Amino acid sequence: MKIFKFKNHNKGMTFIELIVVIGIFAAISGTVLFNYRDFSDGIKLQNLSQEIALQGKRAQTLASQGRRPVLSNAQSTNGIDNFLPFNWVSSYGIAFDSNFQDRFIFYFNSPEYYFDQTLTDGTPDELRVNRSLDFFDFADGNYQAGCGSATSECLEEFLITDGSRIDLICANSEPVGPNADPECTEGVLLNTLHVSYTRPFLESYILGDDGSGLSELAYAFIRVTTQDGDQKRYITFWNTGQISVN
Repeated sequence: MKIFKFKNHNKGMTFIELIVVIGIFAAISGTVLFNYRDFSDGIKLQNLSQEIALQGKRAQTLASQGRRPVLSNAQSTNGIDNFLPFNWVSSYGIAFDSNFQDRFIFYFNSPEYYFDQTLTDGTPDELRVNRSLDFFDFADGNYQAGCGSATSECLEEFLITDGSRIDLICANSEPVGPNADPECTEGVLLNTLHVSYTRPFLESYILGDDGSGLSELAYAFIRVTTQDGDQKRYITFWNTGQISVN
């Protein structure tokens, strides 16, 4: 009787081959995860820039429609007449502060801050010239009082919680175009920026403070960036009322 012996040619992987396969898999996984993180950060940054622009348009819409703001109990208790008399002119805006890179606020202008006592007789120029922001939400030691406190014009605070931040506020420069200055080397670095709209004006009233006091601006932009600073978006506000995102 003849016995046949069959050799098993299905040898297992050698240790070196296993290390090579693991290395290739790790490299591919790392590339995929890195690209996904960049993609995810880019989506978050785009959403943030669109949200900022959207709140600017919200301020413009509410002002043009003559909407009255919904006040907190503390604001109302403090005396609604101090904030919104019967002849209140609708005015809303958004504000940024370089000391608070993780937030911005949506506010209304209370009358004592943006027009004088002769409202019915006031000219448009008189209404515009005092349309400034004069509350304490962004002031050191007072900010924690926050939106809705009795002395605040702040209606809503938008916190940036995904690691993105507002890292630059600039006036008199454009972030894109033939004279692009995305680092604000030719422009004016601002500590604060206020963009507001007051009925019946559809254009924006832009105020910036570079440390020497508030001044009216024709245009300004803010830059938002990812946590690692690799990706950036720019939101530009024009006194014509236009808001652009790049």
